[in-house]
Amino acid sequence: MGIISSTSEIVQYIWSYGSKAPLPQEIIGEHISNLFSPCIEQKKLTWQNDLFTQALADALSRESTDKNPYGIPAKLNVDFNGWVVTAIRPGENHDETGPVTIEIRKDRQSHEVHEVTVDKDMFFLGCNVLMLRRRFDLDSSPGIFTDWGKMNMIKAALPEADLRGCTLRQADLRQANLAEANLTGVDLQNAYLCEADLTKANLSGANLRKASLEKADLREANLSDADLTNASLWGTVLSGADLRRATLRDVCLYQIDVGRGGSEMQWGKPNLSGANLSEAYLKDIHLSKADLRGSVLIKADLRGAKLENADLRDADLGGAKLSRVKLRGAKLTGADLRGTDLSYVDLRNVDLTEAKMGENDLNGAQLGGVDLNNLPKQGALLKLPHWNTTLLDRYLNDASGTVLTMMDSIDERHADVKLRMARELVASLQNADVSSVALPLLATLSKAPYLSDARIDTWLDTVCELYLSQYEGKVLPPLDVEMQNQVTVLLRLLKMFSHQPDRMFSHNGAFNQLVTRGIEADDEIVNGSAARLYRLYLSNEKVKPYAALNSFGIDGTRQDGLTG
Repeated sequence: MGIISSTSEIVQYIWSYGSKAPLPQEIIGEHISNLFSPCIEQKKLTWQNDLFTQALADALSRESTDKNPYGIPAKLNVDFNGWVVTAIRPGENHDETGPVTIEIRKDRQSHEVHEVTVDKDMFFLGCNVLMLRRRFDLDSSPGIFTDWGKMNMIKAALPEADLRGCTLRQADLRQANLAEANLTGVDLQNAYLCEADLTKANLSGANLRKASLEKADLREANLSDADLTNASLWGTVLSGADLRRATLRDVCLYQIDVGRGGSEMQWGKPNLSGANLSEAYLKDIHLSKADLRGSVLIKADLRGAKLENADLRDADLGGAKLSRVKLRGAKLTGADLRGTDLSYVDLRNVDLTEAKMGENDLNGAQLGGVDLNNLPKQGALLKLPHWNTTLLDRYLNDASGTVLTMMDSIDERHADVKLRMARELVASLQNADVSSVALPLLATLSKAPYLSDARIDTWLDTVCELYLSQYEGKVLPPLDVEMQNQVTVLLRLLKMFSHQPDRMFSHNGAFNQLVTRGIEADDEIVNGSAARLYRLYLSNEKVKPYAALNSFGIDGTRQDGLTG
């Protein structure tokens, strides 16, 4: 008979001869090579009800021991269709990284050998599937590989199974039952575990890099020291899971469930102490009451997360995004918060004892009651942007909070901190056009402790001038600041003219409107300041000739009452 080369001919030959007549060595070699080929299209034709896989499973069962139930011997002899098929692991043929060598001979003493090679990883994965199916009496009818070349363990029933020492790399375990299974140290890299039941499973030290855990149930699972780098945890249930010292670098934890308060699924607080969550995507995650002591959250995205009453003592949050995070009642003693985005975070009465801070985005944050004695004595406290119109409005004029409201929220006992922050802010604004945010700047920086700083006070004169210059020849609008700040702003605008009397003439229109506003204000201090300033104006040699006229004055009235 001639050589049969096409895959369809191989399959027809196998089914026509079955196990009654020996197949040629070449046909068996091609069949085995096809079975373990990484090529999906070829494998589809031969993996169903494959006789060789059953013979291979028998051989693996004979070689397995209680001490090493998943071990693959260096040389494995398989009796198949009248031939001895020997699989030789790489290393035996002096190439540890090479393929598995398949030798086909009539008997063990025969020198007439037909040799093929198969992909090492595919061979090992296939053997693992067969050993698991045989050991746990699983259905042996499905092909050993899925359409995507993964170990076919779909819907495998393995509750309480001891899988230590097993390799499940690239296993397809979708919807598998692994509840309370012992997977300590198991290699699950690139495994599909979507919708798998892993409740109370022991995954301590397991390799779950790039594993797909979408909608998997990991309630009360032990994931301590596990490596979940680049794993996908979309919709995963992690309530009560132990993730101490686990590595979750670059993971996506979108819409995971960790036992939210008030939810039907509340199984206890998640333990993430010592976990490495560097650069993890944790936006809007619910981690209230979570144990995150000593965890590494460097550059993690926690925007909008709920961390009320979470224990973050000694956690490393350097460069993390915590904007609008809920931290009420959280413990941050000894935490590293340097470079962290804390914008719009309510930190009131949060324990920051010995926490490390610096170069933080604190826009809109609330710091009332916070002990800031541990702040660095040197270096920047604030992380401020390169200013443009949009950022000026966001950081200095936003109704939901600004850098200015954050500074105002700090207790007066930390006046030195407030002053340092104000100096940093003013220095960053030196070359910016702040006319659009002049009023909130004046409302905050014209008060103690900032007014005691000569440089800030001098800069505020520039802010006043920028603001008033907009209304030279235009009607000065009502001051768009809170009522309690209107007096502060009026007094500071008037003070600018006291510092620089020549501006009463270069900005005469705005000056007269401002004085009128001050005289009519419902505050005696403002009234007096405006009157004194106007008296100074009237005493100027440029104005005296006009002041002597009967018709001269504000609203056509004489200023005798004002000037005394």
